[in-house]
Amino acid sequence: MKTFLKFTVLSVVLLMLAGLMVSCDDKHAHDYVKNELIIRLKGGVDAEEFAINSNLGITPKELLAERWNTWLFKTDGTRSLNELIEILSKDPDVVLAQRNHTDITPRNE
Repeated sequence: MKTFLKFTVLSVVLLMLAGLMVSCDDKHAHDYVKNELIIRLKGGVDAEEFAINSNLGITPKELLAERWNTWLFKTDGTRSLNELIEILSKDPDVVLAQRNHTDITPRNE
């Protein structure tokens, strides 16, 4: 009987720990805005033209940094962000493509 009780208590503790680990993973699963990418284009590349020519279902939403030609793009959701980032990273007009992260801590300068 004592062995059964120990086993039950241990099982409950392990299940609770497993649940805690899953909830921690869920917390960080969406530390970015769904269907948005930040894309830095090479200088002189027009964001509207780039979006149309890419045929990836992306649309420029907001200019984030004119100096670096960095834009916030909205996606149509037909492709995963991972897939889009992989495709964009191979495009010669793209300097950088990343998710629009929400868990950014600003630096004190």
